[in-house]
Amino acid sequence: MYNDKESAIRVNKLSATIDYYYTDDSAYLQTFVNYPDPPKEILQGESYTFNIDFSLPTNVASGYTTLYVKAETEIWSLGSEWRESDHPTYSPLVYIESPYKDQLETQEAANEELETTNEELETTNEELETTNQQVTKQLHEQQILNQQTTNMMYILGAVTVVLTVVVVVLLVILRKARSYALSLSAA
Repeated sequence: MYNDKESAIRVNKLSATIDYYYTDDSAYLQTFVNYPDPPKEILQGESYTFNIDFSLPTNVASGYTTLYVKAETEIWSLGSEWRESDHPTYSPLVYIESPYKDQLETQEAANEELETTNEELETTNEELETTNQQVTKQLHEQQILNQQTTNMMYILGAVTVVLTVVVVVLLVILRKARSYALSLSAA
């Protein structure tokens, strides 16, 4: 702070106000104050550097913001007393680069990738369900066809056994008839 007045000044209070945004777009206004103890006197034409310590949260959004710095001063009057003076202000434009920005962008990219993967898995799951339904239907049709084939084999086996019995019976009858005919022709 530079004293451009005609007599000494005394700095009683310094404040820095920062308006910034969180990454969820909510606005926040925060003021940091420094009370020099004892108040710092600056002679005419001299300057002094003050520090105002402040810290911002890690989830502050990156971007430009205005920092409002204000000093409350008193001026030494000719009557040998301190009187309230003007309140010089300074408003630099500050760019905030938040480490949370990289984390947020990385997390958003990961979330998008997970959503894409989840959609792909849902599509694959739907395809598997459709395939499973088709396979179940084919299996049911195959079981019906196998049952019908088994029934036809049982019927064919039964017909074969009946025909075999009929042929054997006919052969036995034919043999008896032949031996009866031979015995009649010999007599």
